[in-house]
Parts: sequence; C-alpha cells; structure tokens
Amino acid sequence: SMEAFDEIMETNARNLVSKEMVFLIIAEKEGIKLTEEDFEAGLEKHMKENNQVSRDLFLEKIGEDKFRGILLIDKTIDYMISKF
Repeated sequence: SMEAFDEIMETNARNLVSKEMVFLIIAEKEGIKLTEEDFEAGLEKHMKENNQVSRDLFLEKIGEDKFRGILLIDKTIDYMISKF
C-alpha cells in the first residue's frame, strides 16, 4: 500500500540522515576539513564519472553545499578506513 511505502521511505530517510550526522560529528571531532584542493579534485572526479561538462550546471543540479558535504563524508570514511 502507499502508506507502507511512505513509512519505508521515511525510515530510510531517517537512517540516511542519522548516518550522515555520525560522519559529520566524527569529522568535527577528528578535525577533518574539506580543503579547496579536495573540493576541486572531487568535483573533477564526479563530473567525469557523470559525464558532466559544465561545472556550474553540475553544482547547480546538486547544490554546492550539499556536494561539499558529500565530499567531507567521503573524506571522513577514507580517514576511518585508514585507521582500521
């Protein structure tokens, strides 16, 4: 039913936000920051992977702040993997 679908989607969204928050808290506690170099490298990589040619269009579609958050989470995950 549509109600069950909505409930599953809400649960998934809550779980995703919770996981993102955990990574952002770890980043803050460990002093992990996204440099402009990280941003530019991540932007180039993701644009190539998604066959995007326009930087402005790519960032407009995703949102620069959201994209920076994604890259920070990726950097935090890499940091955590390197520690274990």
